[in-house]
Parts: sequence; structure tokens; C-alpha cells
Amino acid sequence: MVGYSRLLSDEMAEYDLTAKLGRYFDRHLVFPLLEFLTERNIFDEKEILQAKYDLLQHTTMVDFQLDIYKKINIEGEEPKGC
Repeated sequence: MVGYSRLLSDEMAEYDLTAKLGRYFDRHLVFPLLEFLTERNIFDEKEILQAKYDLLQHTTMVDFQLDIYKKINIEGEEPKGC
């Protein structure tokens, strides 16, 4: 069963339009799409976290960006730019 679900998520990732459509959306609209992809386990969790971090890079949501950075880098090193 695990193999089938992995195959299904790989197939879903192949047809995902989030990256193409996300270029035309406001950041605040892309974030819920990334949350949806996280819940569906279509992509690797680290990839989604990195996309969220990149999305928040030019916003004033520094606390949330720092939380995501800590999830990406388990060691707990804080970024130099925050």
C-alpha cells in the first residue's frame, strides 16, 4: 500500500501547476497552496518548507520565517539576515 501511495503522489507531482500559477499570485495566496501541498504529501516536506522560506524572504513576517528556518535546519542555527 505504501508503494501505491508513493506512486500516486509522484504522478500528482508531475501534473502540479502550483509553480506555474504561483508566479502570478500574491504571496499571501501562494502560502495556502503550499499548506495544501504539505497536507497532501505530494512533495517532500523539506522542499515545501524551503519554498515557504523563500516565499517569506521579502516579507515582514520575520518570526514565521525564523520558525521555518529552524524546521529546515534542525541544528538550530539562526540565519544571519534575520
